Amino acid sequence: MRARSAGTVTNPANCGGYVDMPRLQSTIRSLTAKYPDFGGVDGSEYFNSLPGGTGARWQWAQQVAPVVKG
Repeated sequence: MRARSAGTVTNPANCGGYVDMPRLQSTIRSLTAKYPDFGGVDGSEYFNSLPGGTGARWQWAQQVAPVVKG
């Protein structure tokens, strides 16, 4: 069986469809509960992802990874 994954826009300045971090985390929790094989989240345009922006883009992954892992 293949792992499921999702993608999201990481900064509203990049394009439409941005979801803020609290809502993204809530959605990820719902996905991991519904799909035990959920594999991860792809952050589009990671170079300026929020909350850290270009200076600390790693903060996006730091806040998403623990939610994906449960």
